[in-house]
Parts: sequence; structure tokens; C-alpha cells
Amino acid sequence: MSGHRTSSCITETGRKTNGTDRRGGEDMKSNKGVTLLELMVVVVIIGILAGAAGLSISAIRAVSAKKAAAQLNSYLSTVRTKCMTRAGAPYAVIYVEDGEIKGTYYEYKDEDNEYSETDVITDKRVTVTYDEGTDLPDSEDKGLELKFARSTGKLSKPISSGELTFTITGGGKTYTVTVTAATGNHEVRS
Repeated sequence: MSGHRTSSCITETGRKTNGTDRRGGEDMKSNKGVTLLELMVVVVIIGILAGAAGLSISAIRAVSAKKAAAQLNSYLSTVRTKCMTRAGAPYAVIYVEDGEIKGTYYEYKDEDNEYSETDVITDKRVTVTYDEGTDLPDSEDKGLELKFARSTGKLSKPISSGELTFTITGGGKTYTVTVTAATGNHEVRS
């Protein structure tokens, strides 16, 4: 004999089995635990799934940062164009509200008539700072005010140096939107 213990039992379907386990003769009824190998396989699978989920979240945030930089650049173009083509002294205010970066454009038609419109520039998955790490203000009345000159399009407010730089970070990626004060031109850099 091969040393395997055998016994007969009747299964629920009525078939007779010899009761021998494939693992060397242990009766199937007494096998109630899991082996170390089975446990290790489960732990490895969970680790792989957790790593994939982490990479997915990071990738989503990186895409959000790129999209936010493009949206901010587009918003600056819109504001600059409106400042150059509208009468009066139009301007925009950029600020944080409920975790979202927002911009409000103001245009005075006359002393009693003010027009404004608010846009969400970025969502909550990114961080935006300006001028080397300064956080955007958390209310519209304290926000970063932007004005472009009507005749030239140059950035007339704020002017702290030769350029105004916004830094957008998310998912390990960083993008900058740089506005050249002398011309008002702006671009996204990665």
C-alpha cells in the first residue's frame, strides 16, 4: 500500500467515495483550516489590488492637475480679452471657496450697474498657489485681483515682479501657468 488512509463515505448525491484527500491521505472532514501558502496568496493579491488602486488615484489627480492648468490658462485668456475689449475698468478675482478655485469677473457699466460672473476654474483634487507658494485667499473679498491694461493687454495688477506664476499640483505632477507682466501673455509649463 502507498501509506494513504482510505475510508468510504456516501456523498450527498449518493455517490460512494474513498475519502482520500489529494494532499496525502487526510480525511476531508478533518481539514478545516487554511495553509500558510493559501494565506500568503491572498495577502499578495490584496497587496496588488491596493497598489493598483493607489496608482489609479494618483493618475486621476495628475490628469486633474493638467486639466486645471489648462482651465486656468483659458480663464486668464478670457479675462484678458474682456479687459481689452470692454469699457470701464473690468477685472477678475481668483480665490478658493469650498475647496474649489473660482474666478469672478467684474465689469462696471456705470455707478449703479455692475456686472459679474463667477466660474469654477478647478476642482478639489488639485492645489493652486501663486508667486512661489502663496496660497490663494479663501474668500472672494480677499482674493487675488487681476487687471489687464485695455490698450496693451499687459498685466497691470498685481505686479510683484516681471511675471505672475500659478503652480498647480496634483497626483505628483506640477504644472505652472506663467503670466508675463509686460505683455500679459501667459502659458502652461509642465
